Amino acid sequence: MIKTIIFDLNHVLVTDEDRGIDKAYINLIGMTGSEFWDAGQEFFKEYNLGEINLQVLIKRILTKLELNPALNESIIETYKKEYVAVKGMKELIASLKK
Repeated sequence: MIKTIIFDLNHVLVTDEDRGIDKAYINLIGMTGSEFWDAGQEFFKEYNLGEINLQVLIKRILTKLELNPALNESIIETYKKEYVAVKGMKELIASLKK
């Protein structure tokens, strides 16, 4: 049973602050993360509505950019490393469970 739903508006719980992640994107696909994700703007409505998942979104962007579809899993792993919890949020969320 779901008791609480928490929305993260404007980097309250997690953030994608620049931590050098663009270097990982450049090494992987030869462009920054911003350049990669900006290329997929036409697909974000479907993703945000839950009509496609992250894997499909990335596959579409890779296809549009004519990049190797086999990079899909590597892009997902890089994407997951991009976001981190804001300091103190893990503890705050854990305290809500009590």
